Amino acid sequence: MSRIEKQLDLLWQRAIKARDNHKCQLCYTAGTDGHHLIIRRHKATRWLIENGICVCRECHRFIHDGKIKLRISDELIILSRQITKFSTDDLHAIKDSLNEYIKKVEAKNG
Repeated sequence: MSRIEKQLDLLWQRAIKARDNHKCQLCYTAGTDGHHLIIRRHKATRWLIENGICVCRECHRFIHDGKIKLRISDELIILSRQITKFSTDDLHAIKDSLNEYIKKVEAKNG
């Protein structure tokens, strides 16, 4: 994984947690993790805000253990099936977009 992809993963986590006000969207305790609805290896959806949910560690473990099932929109499933290769410029544009989104959400949340 490239350096920019690692940065994008961290920004994506931050964006998901900010959007959900750092609350687990399943049990409403403190949210510590951003969970990908569609697994990360699908590049087309990897850094989309719509592909994430903020969860606590316990709920995150339950999701991965199959004890909690999440609904994934048909649109997100279809999008995830696209074969996507990002150029360096594309990755930097995604980074800028995530940074802008975080700024907007954090300003709104105060």
